[in-house]
Amino acid sequence: REPCFKTFVFGEDQRLKENTCNVKLEDGTYEACLRLLNDKKFNSINDFDNHLDDIKQDWRNLGLNGNIGPVESLTAN
Repeated sequence: REPCFKTFVFGEDQRLKENTCNVKLEDGTYEACLRLLNDKKFNSINDFDNHLDDIKQDWRNLGLNGNIGPVESLTAN
């Protein structure tokens, strides 16, 4: 399996070019992501723009981190 993203850097000509990088995913990463997607946790994600509209919205998504820990422990078994 491969990560679902690609990395790019600006070359000397100031154009974007694909960058080669190695990403090591821990065991259970895909299962944890699948569980979070099935639970629709993506609806809980706030970006900084959400925070600017309503400062009560946590753009750091600290509450979401609390959901990831239990999912990781479920996939480790």
